[in-house]
Amino acid sequence: MKKHLFLLIISILPFSLSAQKINWKELVSKQDLTWNNNVDSSFFNGAFIGDGIQGAMIMQDTKNPNGLRMLLSHYKAISHSIIPKLEFCDSKLYAGNIIIAPVGKQTNQTMRMNLYDGEASGTINTENGSIVWRAFAERKNNVFVVELKGTNGEKAAKLGVREEWGITPRFYIRKQNISDYAEYLPPKPELTKQNSIDLVINKMKKLGAHVLASKLITKADDTQILYLAIGTSDNADVDIAATEATTDAVARVQAAVNEGYVAITKRHQEWWHKYMQSSYLEIKDDPYWQKIWYIQLYKFACSSSEKSDLIMDTQGAWIWGSAWAAIWWNLNVQLSYIPMFTANKLDVGKSYITCIDRMYKSGALSKNAKGKGIYIGRLSTYDGIGTFGDELGNLPWLLQLYWRYWKYSGDDAIGKSLFPMLKDNAEFLITRLQKGADGKYHLDPSRSPEYEDVSKIPLSPDANYGLMSVSWVFQTLLTMDKELKFNDPKRKDWQEKLDNLAAFPTNENGYMVNADMGFDGGHRHASHLMSIYPYHTVNPEQGQNARELIEKSTNRWYNLTEANGYAGFSFTKACMIYATLGNGDKALATIESMKQKKLMQPNTMYFESGGAVIETPLSLVESIDYMLLQSWNGIIRIFPAVPEKWKNIAFNDFRAQGAFLVSAKFENNTISNVLVRSEKGKTCIIKNPWKGKMLIVKDQNGKRIKTTIANDIITFKTKVGNKYSITHI
Repeated sequence: MKKHLFLLIISILPFSLSAQKINWKELVSKQDLTWNNNVDSSFFNGAFIGDGIQGAMIMQDTKNPNGLRMLLSHYKAISHSIIPKLEFCDSKLYAGNIIIAPVGKQTNQTMRMNLYDGEASGTINTENGSIVWRAFAERKNNVFVVELKGTNGEKAAKLGVREEWGITPRFYIRKQNISDYAEYLPPKPELTKQNSIDLVINKMKKLGAHVLASKLITKADDTQILYLAIGTSDNADVDIAATEATTDAVARVQAAVNEGYVAITKRHQEWWHKYMQSSYLEIKDDPYWQKIWYIQLYKFACSSSEKSDLIMDTQGAWIWGSAWAAIWWNLNVQLSYIPMFTANKLDVGKSYITCIDRMYKSGALSKNAKGKGIYIGRLSTYDGIGTFGDELGNLPWLLQLYWRYWKYSGDDAIGKSLFPMLKDNAEFLITRLQKGADGKYHLDPSRSPEYEDVSKIPLSPDANYGLMSVSWVFQTLLTMDKELKFNDPKRKDWQEKLDNLAAFPTNENGYMVNADMGFDGGHRHASHLMSIYPYHTVNPEQGQNARELIEKSTNRWYNLTEANGYAGFSFTKACMIYATLGNGDKALATIESMKQKKLMQPNTMYFESGGAVIETPLSLVESIDYMLLQSWNGIIRIFPAVPEKWKNIAFNDFRAQGAFLVSAKFENNTISNVLVRSEKGKTCIIKNPWKGKMLIVKDQNGKRIKTTIANDIITFKTKVGNKYSITHI
C-alpha cells in the first residue's frame, strides 16, 4: 500500500510544478541591471530598450555630462552607400538622440533596467530638485515613449530630441578625419515641423532617408511625455524617400498619441509580462548565470520582432562605433537567433523566418549564386545581396536554423517553405562538387571562416565547414522528402551524392580544417566542427569511435584556441559541444573561463577589436540550456549535462523538437517533476532521464499511456494540448 501511495504522489507532482504560483515580478526583478551613481558615457555601461526594430542605449550625455542621452538606432536607418577603403557594406547609422537635461547640477543618480516591464527608469537629483524618468519602446506602433517628472526647479528640466549626422560609425571607431571623405558624405540633418510634430530629416548621399518624428506633451502636473518614431525609406530619389519616411514616422507618432500614455503603457507591460512568463529557469546554486540568461532573453526581444522581416545585424537594435555594422552570415546571425529555441521564444524569433523568406522570394540569394541555386556570402545589408565568397557553409547553417524552427514549432508549413530553399541550396552546392579518381565527390577549394588569410594561403579542397554542411543538406532533404511525402524526383541524386561524398578530412588530432591543413592554430569559429554542433550528424551516441573523435577534435580546437585566438563565442560554442558529450563540468568551465577573462561588459554587451557586437552574449542562452535540455535527432534529453556545482535547478516550459514544452526539477542530484505538454500531438521520444529504470507515463487525468522502450529511449503518442507526467519505479 505504501509503495502504491508513493507512486501516486510522484505521478501527480509534475503537474504542480507547471501550475505553482511564481511571483514573476519578484523573480525577474532580481535579474535587473541597476546603477547607483555610476552612469557614464560608455555604450557598454548603458541601459537599453528596444521593440525588435529600433532601439536606444541610455548613457550619460557626452555633450552635457549633467544629463542623459538615449542614442537611437533603426535596422533600416542605413547609409545606402559604401565609402571605398573604409567600409565593408552599407553602414547602420546613429539615428539621433532623446536627451534629458537637468536645470541644476547633478548630485546623485540611479538607473534601472526593468526586464519584467520592458523599460528603463531612473532618478536624477540636482541642487534644484529631482527628476524621475522612464522610457520604453512599444511594439504596436514602434514608438519610443519617455516620461519625465520634475520637482521644484527641475520642473523645467528639458526632455527633447537632438539630431545625429548620418555618417558611418567606422569614423568613430577608427578615428578617421571626416573631412577627408567629404565627397561621400550626406547633407547635415534638416530640422523642421509638420503641424505639431517635430521632424529631423536625414537624406542620404545617393538614395534613401530616415526621419525622426516626435511630439512632446506637457500635462497639467508638469509631467512631460515624449513620443518618437523613426521612419525609413530606400527610395532612389532622396526627396521622395524623405517624404515617405516622414509620412510613416508621423503616422506612428500620431497613433501613439491618440491611444494615450496610460493605454500604451498597460499594453506594453502586458506584452513583456507574457513574454517573460513563457519560460522559467532557476539555478539556485549559480545566480550569476541565471541572471545572464534572463538579461539575454530581454535583449533578444528588444532586437527581434514577431511582425518584422528585418533580421538582427551584429549590434542588434542598438548602434555604436563598429567595424561590423552589417549583417554577417557566417556566425553572427546564427548565434544571435539560437535563444529562441529551447528558451521558448519562437514568436519573437519569427523575424528570422520572414527575413529568409523575403530574401529568397526577392531573388537576392539566387543573385549571390551567380548561376544555379542559391548562396550567401559573408555579409550584407537587409537586402541579402552579399559580398565575400567561398564560404560554402553559410547558407546551410542559416537553413539549419530555419529547420530547427520548423521542428521546435511543429508547424509543417514552415517545413514546406524550407524544402524548396534547401533544394536550391543543394543545386548550388552540387556545382561545387567534383568526382575524383577515388569515385568520391570532393568539394571545390573554399574557405573556413577567418581561418585562412586568402592573401597568403590559397583556398583548399574539402574544407570541413563546407563538406559537413553539404552532408547535412543532403541528409535533411532526404528525411524531409520522406516525412512530408514530397516524393521529389531528385531524391535519388541526393542519395547518390550523400552515399559517395568524400569523408570529412581527419588526421591524428581529429578533424582537419580541410584536406590540406590540419588544425594547428587557434580558430575562434570552430567551423571545422559543424557536424558535431550544430548539425549533430556526428554525435557521441553513434558509438565509442565517434565519441573519441569528437573528444579529440574538440579538445584540440579548444586548447589551442583558448591559448591563442579565441573570441567570446568560442567559449559559448565549446560549452554546447561539451554539453553534447554529457560533460557538464567541462561545459560550465568554458563559459566560466569567458567570465574570468571579463569578455562581457557591465551591461552584458560584448566588445571585440572591431567594436560592439551582440551574438556572443545571446548565444549564452543556448549554452546554459544545453546543459539542462537537449533536443536533436528527434530525441529529447532531460538534464543531459548538469555540472557538479549545480545541485538545485528547475525549468518550466522549455521547448523541444516536436513542439513539446518540457518542465523538470533537479534537486540534490535527483531528477523529478518531469512534465511534457504537447502542442501539436506528435510522437514524443525521450532518452530515459533515470538510466536503466522503468518509466511510467500518465496523462493529466492520471491515465497510464502506452509506451515503447528500446536502448533506454522511451516513445509514446500524444494528443494536442495534453500534458504527460513521466516518473520511474
